[in-house]
Amino acid sequence: MSKRNKIYNKLSEYDSDNLPIDDKNFITKLFGARLIGAMDNNLKESFQKLDRLSTLNEEQKLEIKEILKDNSKGFLYSMLLKLRDFSYPVEVNFLNPNLDNPEDEKLFSLEDELEFHFHYFDWIEEFSDYVNEA
Repeated sequence: MSKRNKIYNKLSEYDSDNLPIDDKNFITKLFGARLIGAMDNNLKESFQKLDRLSTLNEEQKLEIKEILKDNSKGFLYSMLLKLRDFSYPVEVNFLNPNLDNPEDEKLFSLEDELEFHFHYFDWIEEFSDYVNEA
Protein backbone atom coordinates (compact mmCIF):
# COMPACT_ATOMS: atom_id res chain seq x y z
CA MET A 1 0.00 0.00 0.00
CA SER A 2 1.38 3.39 -0.99
CA LYS A 3 1.69 6.32 1.39
CA ARG A 4 -0.19 8.32 -1.25
CA ASN A 5 -3.33 6.18 -0.97
CA LYS A 6 -4.70 8.32 1.88
CA ILE A 7 -4.76 11.50 -0.23
CA TYR A 8 -5.94 9.63 -3.35
CA ASN A 9 -8.75 8.02 -1.34
CA LYS A 10 -9.84 11.46 -0.17
CA LEU A 11 -9.78 12.64 -3.79
CA SER A 12 -12.01 9.73 -4.80
CA GLU A 13 -14.70 11.07 -2.47
CA TYR A 14 -15.20 13.98 -4.86
CA ASP A 15 -16.90 14.09 -8.21
CA SER A 16 -14.37 15.03 -10.92
CA ASP A 17 -16.68 17.91 -11.90
CA ASN A 18 -16.89 19.16 -8.34
CA LEU A 19 -13.40 19.10 -6.85
CA PRO A 20 -12.76 21.02 -3.61
CA ILE A 21 -11.59 24.58 -4.19
CA ASP A 22 -11.51 25.95 -0.66
CA ASP A 23 -9.08 23.48 0.94
CA LYS A 24 -5.60 24.84 0.16
CA ASN A 25 -3.98 22.16 2.33
CA PHE A 26 -5.65 19.32 0.41
CA ILE A 27 -4.83 20.82 -2.99
CA THR A 28 -1.19 21.39 -2.03
CA LYS A 29 -0.87 17.86 -0.63
CA LEU A 30 -2.45 16.36 -3.77
CA PHE A 31 0.04 18.31 -5.92
CA GLY A 32 2.91 17.03 -3.77
CA ALA A 33 1.60 13.48 -3.86
CA ARG A 34 1.54 13.57 -7.64
CA LEU A 35 5.11 14.93 -7.82
CA ILE A 36 6.40 12.36 -5.34
CA GLY A 37 4.41 9.64 -7.11
CA ALA A 38 6.23 10.44 -10.35
CA MET A 39 9.56 10.22 -8.53
CA ASP A 40 8.59 6.93 -6.86
CA ASN A 41 7.41 5.40 -10.14
CA ASN A 42 10.77 6.17 -11.72
CA LEU A 43 12.55 4.68 -8.72
CA LYS A 44 10.38 1.56 -8.86
CA GLU A 45 11.22 1.03 -12.53
CA SER A 46 14.93 1.58 -11.85
CA PHE A 47 14.85 -0.89 -8.95
CA GLN A 48 13.14 -3.51 -11.10
CA LYS A 49 15.80 -3.15 -13.79
CA LEU A 50 18.53 -3.27 -11.17
CA ASP A 51 17.13 -6.46 -9.62
CA ARG A 52 17.57 -8.22 -13.01
CA LEU A 53 21.32 -7.61 -13.02
CA SER A 54 22.74 -10.97 -12.07
CA THR A 55 26.38 -9.85 -11.88
CA LEU A 56 25.75 -7.71 -8.80
CA ASN A 57 25.40 -9.15 -5.33
CA GLU A 58 22.64 -8.01 -2.96
CA GLU A 59 24.91 -5.62 -1.07
CA GLN A 60 25.90 -3.89 -4.31
CA LYS A 61 22.27 -3.66 -5.39
CA LEU A 62 21.29 -2.08 -2.07
CA GLU A 63 24.07 0.49 -2.40
CA ILE A 64 22.98 1.37 -5.94
CA LYS A 65 19.38 1.72 -4.74
CA GLU A 66 20.54 4.22 -2.11
CA ILE A 67 22.39 6.16 -4.79
CA LEU A 68 19.25 6.19 -6.96
CA LYS A 69 17.12 7.39 -4.04
CA ASP A 70 19.54 10.21 -3.22
CA ASN A 71 19.74 11.18 -6.87
CA SER A 72 15.95 11.25 -7.31
CA LYS A 73 15.42 13.26 -4.15
CA GLY A 74 18.16 15.69 -5.18
CA PHE A 75 16.80 16.01 -8.69
CA LEU A 76 13.33 16.95 -7.48
CA TYR A 77 14.75 19.48 -5.03
CA SER A 78 16.97 20.94 -7.75
CA MET A 79 13.97 21.31 -10.05
CA LEU A 80 12.11 23.26 -7.36
CA LEU A 81 15.16 25.48 -6.85
CA LYS A 82 15.42 26.09 -10.60
CA LEU A 83 11.79 27.23 -10.61
CA ARG A 84 12.56 29.57 -7.74
CA ASP A 85 15.76 30.94 -9.28
CA PHE A 86 14.63 31.18 -12.91
CA SER A 87 15.33 34.58 -14.49
CA TYR A 88 11.63 35.15 -15.02
CA PRO A 89 9.23 34.87 -12.07
CA VAL A 90 7.55 31.46 -11.99
CA GLU A 91 4.42 30.61 -10.04
CA VAL A 92 2.62 27.33 -9.62
CA ASN A 93 -1.00 28.43 -9.88
CA PHE A 94 -3.93 26.34 -8.78
CA LEU A 95 -6.99 27.16 -10.84
CA ASN A 96 -10.63 26.32 -10.21
CA PRO A 97 -11.19 22.99 -12.02
CA ASN A 98 -14.97 23.31 -11.63
CA LEU A 99 -15.29 26.11 -14.15
CA ASP A 100 -15.65 25.82 -17.91
CA ASN A 101 -12.63 28.08 -18.17
CA PRO A 102 -10.47 27.37 -15.08
CA GLU A 103 -8.18 30.34 -15.82
CA ASP A 104 -11.08 32.59 -14.83
CA GLU A 105 -10.39 31.90 -11.16
CA LYS A 106 -6.98 31.42 -9.61
CA LEU A 107 -7.46 29.80 -6.21
CA PHE A 108 -3.92 30.34 -4.91
CA SER A 109 -0.32 29.83 -5.94
CA LEU A 110 2.97 28.52 -4.61
CA GLU A 111 5.43 31.26 -5.38
CA ASP A 112 7.43 31.79 -2.23
CA GLU A 113 10.72 29.90 -2.02
CA LEU A 114 10.05 28.95 1.59
CA GLU A 115 6.74 27.38 0.59
CA PHE A 116 8.48 25.13 -1.93
CA HIS A 117 11.26 24.37 0.54
CA PHE A 118 8.99 23.31 3.40
CA HIS A 119 6.50 21.52 1.16
CA TYR A 120 9.29 19.52 -0.46
CA PHE A 121 10.41 18.01 2.84
CA ASP A 122 6.82 17.36 3.93
CA TRP A 123 5.93 15.76 0.58
CA ILE A 124 8.93 13.43 0.65
CA GLU A 125 8.21 12.30 4.19
CA GLU A 126 4.45 11.97 3.78
CA PHE A 127 4.18 10.51 0.28
CA SER A 128 7.34 8.66 -0.79
CA ASP A 129 7.32 4.90 -0.52
CA TYR A 130 11.07 4.74 -1.19
CA VAL A 131 12.77 7.88 0.08
CA ASN A 132 13.02 9.17 3.64
CA GLU A 133 13.89 12.77 4.31
CA ALA A 134 15.37 12.15 7.73
